Amino acid sequence: MLFRSRGGGEALRLEATIGRLDPGRPFGFAAKVQSVGAEVWFTGAANRGVAGFQLVGPIKVAAADTSKFLSHLGVTAAPLRGASSIEAKLTWADGRVTLSDLMFESSETRATGRVDLTESLRAGEVQLAVGRLDIEPWRDTVATLLGGADGRDISLILSAEAVGFRGALMRQARAEVRLLDRQVAIRQLSALAPGGTELTLFARVSSAGAVPTYEGEIDLASDNLRVALAWLGIEPPGIPPDRLRRAGGSLRASFDGRRLTVPSFDLKLDASRMLGSGNLILGDAPRFDIRVAVDRFALDPYLPLLGVALGAGAGGTLAAAVDLMAWRGIAMRDVDVEVEIADAVVDLRRLRIAEAGGAGIAATGRIGIEGVGSDLSFDLSTRRPAELLRLFGNGDAIGAADAPVTVAGRLHGPPTDLALSGAVVTPQGTGDRKSTRLNSSHVSESRMPSSA
Repeated sequence: MLFRSRGGGEALRLEATIGRLDPGRPFGFAAKVQSVGAEVWFTGAANRGVAGFQLVGPIKVAAADTSKFLSHLGVTAAPLRGASSIEAKLTWADGRVTLSDLMFESSETRATGRVDLTESLRAGEVQLAVGRLDIEPWRDTVATLLGGADGRDISLILSAEAVGFRGALMRQARAEVRLLDRQVAIRQLSALAPGGTELTLFARVSSAGAVPTYEGEIDLASDNLRVALAWLGIEPPGIPPDRLRRAGGSLRASFDGRRLTVPSFDLKLDASRMLGSGNLILGDAPRFDIRVAVDRFALDPYLPLLGVALGAGAGGTLAAAVDLMAWRGIAMRDVDVEVEIADAVVDLRRLRIAEAGGAGIAATGRIGIEGVGSDLSFDLSTRRPAELLRLFGNGDAIGAADAPVTVAGRLHGPPTDLALSGAVVTPQGTGDRKSTRLNSSHVSESRMPSSA
């Protein structure tokens, strides 16, 4: 039997054999359908009873040109080329279509699993196990599925031995996803990525608006974070190669295409553990707000990031509490700092250091960058001034004296003509007030009476 569409399109050839028909009893049914370079074979049993039409038996589909065949069915974005075949056990009953013991083969991939959908294809579940899957070619397909998701409720459970993405392979990948009315609930997304990086994600993605929005939780454990970052095209500028190695932890995040919000994170990076929250607004001048508590941290290796952020016009607020911080060989304990960066100025709202080289330090003010003037007030007190001065290579400046000292000072002016003034208090009383002017070529000092 030959059928042809009204528009003169592709012809459909049907060959069918029907067994003995007894009312209310199953009958044998065999069929072969040919169209658009594809063939469908079915051999099984059918029944037309009070519960409706039922069909059970093995089915096979073979297509010489998979893309052309899928396009004829209205699926235009699937990146399947060349010949392919599907074998499964078909059960069509009670308004549902089930393909069990499914096996799919093509030149690109091989998959096994199960499909259970309603007759309208608007609800059901798909389970697939794939040998290898390349992600990039399927992006348009996913976008098409999301665009036509209104009123649908479909779950997908997908596992893959290897997933190709950005020129590398992720191993042991698994995704459990539910598509419901233009929202994707990612019940689990896990994989072993480059750098020995174990990644697990739980999230909800909504495509109801103009831009998809994401909200969820990410768990991470990496033996070599730098390799994973390089795989993603991220090269931390100026960070020494021995940093950004081992990493682990979890964070909650949401992203709407412009604003990244992290209500909480608990991360381990190299020898540091960090807990906090933050947000980042993308744009020509990115804005950030980060609050973090750290147990130990080496500052010098990460200072280049500050220069990169300022060069990109970034601004925002950073508040940090650090139990132990190292800077230029100085160990600083109980550091509490809050800064706001804007327009080449670092506004030091608060800096308190319980101990650095035997001294306690507190400071507030403005630190100018790129020619902008500074105005910084500070207080320093120490019972061991010789220890503090030795950190700066000036241990001989005070000889054997090592009595308690308190300094109240002010640092102000442009970077090329920076002035330092203040008062030094020793057990013998207040010394002369000193005004020291510094510039790029020389150091000059003038003394004034303490009453001035």
